[in-house]
Amino acid sequence: MADVFIDCEWIHGDYITILGAYSVGQSRFQLYNETLTRRRFSRFVNCCNNRNTSRYVFLFCHGPDVGKIIKHFNLRLKRNYYCINTINAFNRFTRFRTKSLGYLEQQFGLPRTHALSSCEISKLWSSDNRCDRQIVLDYNWEDCVNLWRLVTILKNNYGVTRSDLKAISMDP
Repeated sequence: MADVFIDCEWIHGDYITILGAYSVGQSRFQLYNETLTRRRFSRFVNCCNNRNTSRYVFLFCHGPDVGKIIKHFNLRLKRNYYCINTINAFNRFTRFRTKSLGYLEQQFGLPRTHALSSCEISKLWSSDNRCDRQIVLDYNWEDCVNLWRLVTILKNNYGVTRSDLKAISMDP
């Protein structure tokens, strides 16, 4: 399976500052500053698509990230991939009232080194300190990996199938 688990950070306003994407078997993938380009993101997703053994690739996010990426890069992700907002998946297939990533991580005992607020993320990223920025990158990466873990839990603990996910994918 070569599905992609995406998380974005916005530091100042509505613009993507960091884009992380996890796919099993791939190296850590994060774009920011001058590396945050349409070409690099598309190349990563295409690489995952080429590794795919099933007929379709899913792009997972927790919240509005896919829409932000589509707007930022002017891509047609919803036409080429099954894009799933995991908030909708947890609404549909579980009875959790709260669906924030942090809450779900706690409920399922998922590991987390950094728990940051949006203010903390902004402050750390805006500093000129390389270590502070690395904390934000590590936080973003943990979001990507834990998103994969949450989808795995949906499949294993709640019996959610790829067909179920396909049925709730975002309309093109």
